[in-house]
Amino acid sequence: MSGSFSKFRKGYVKIRLQSDDPERFFRICVHRGIPLWNLQNYKDFYEMELFAKDFAALSVPRRKTRSRIHLIKKQGLPFFLNRNKKRKAFFLGIFLAFFLLFVSSLYIWDIQIHGNHHYSRETLLEVLQESQVKNGTRKDQIDCKKIASFLRASFPDIVWVSARIEGTCLILELKENEDSYRETADAEKAESLLPGSSLLAPADGIITKLVTRSGMPLAHEGETCKKGDALITGQVEILDENGETARYEAVIPDGDVGILSSIPYSYQFDLKHTVKIYEEIKTYPMLKISGKELVLGLLPSRESSKKRNTENGRAEKERGGSYGWEIQKTERPVYLTSTFCLPFSYGKVTLKKYRLSAATFTKEEARLRSEQHLVTYMKQLVSQGMKVENKNMSIEFDSGHCFSKGTIYVYFS
Repeated sequence: MSGSFSKFRKGYVKIRLQSDDPERFFRICVHRGIPLWNLQNYKDFYEMELFAKDFAALSVPRRKTRSRIHLIKKQGLPFFLNRNKKRKAFFLGIFLAFFLLFVSSLYIWDIQIHGNHHYSRETLLEVLQESQVKNGTRKDQIDCKKIASFLRASFPDIVWVSARIEGTCLILELKENEDSYRETADAEKAESLLPGSSLLAPADGIITKLVTRSGMPLAHEGETCKKGDALITGQVEILDENGETARYEAVIPDGDVGILSSIPYSYQFDLKHTVKIYEEIKTYPMLKISGKELVLGLLPSRESSKKRNTENGRAEKERGGSYGWEIQKTERPVYLTSTFCLPFSYGKVTLKKYRLSAATFTKEEARLRSEQHLVTYMKQLVSQGMKVENKNMSIEFDSGHCFSKGTIYVYFS
């Protein structure tokens, strides 16, 4: 039967029926409106379930069919309350739990931010905290309209803010002006170019593209240039009827410039280095209540670890290296629903004891580290507006060092 909660709330029983005429028994139950479910047929009897309030009504079909009914099981809230009516502490705990849920529902325990790209979540939360908006703030003290206005005033690049409260969560949806950063850079570039000035080469290299939109070109595609050379001038020559220079008109130089440039690259590091060898790992459960952490276990403090290292100094020197501790925390908030966050969170604290030991990179490990550094460096070039066209690299080794050097060809546009 559907409606498990309704069954539990009303209470139901499971019975066993032994009858010479079970079909008539079922017909009488249907006629008198007695619902039966989970009917199972065995060799000499039937088993079924029905609401507890209907059990007494089975006396009529039982008497008319001369059947025998055995009560097998009682389930549901009425029977549960009857069995535990003397357990006052249990019901007090249930009452306190519901009371704490009610009190928790009056506060904000989670701030969700969506749509932020340029500004980090930590930055936005710090600004909100200045206006007394943080986890643990009463909901009746939060004005969503003021929060939206405050964020727009604090961050000019945020053009739209929506703030609303759902459950115990404050949900902020932002929209940033994605073109503002590009427009700012273009504005700065435009301010640096005055009428009559020149558009300069951003780096040494070969000019692969030069399209003039405003001004006069001073170079041509295929030529080499130095950083700072004038490529387009803002002095436009005005000719008279005889083809002679009559005057010069000052304009803001503008155009598309592409330069293929080469950047020298070098990176070196020692093959000998220090590694951490973990010798002991301990994990402790953690409970956080309203911002206060409770670690179930004894964590060695820095003082105790220093004292332990001092006492075992000789042993450590004999084994080589020094000792230290690493502490890692993982935390998960507790939600009743997607928007009802509780003031509790749980997690674990992992304490790792390590020993510093000397090691040496193999050639394969050194090559891998050099390649990873090169990839990171090229990503930085791309973030600066360059396009990596090609590279020419070599890796060399000497006594205790690894050298990587070469040339990276980039395209400025």
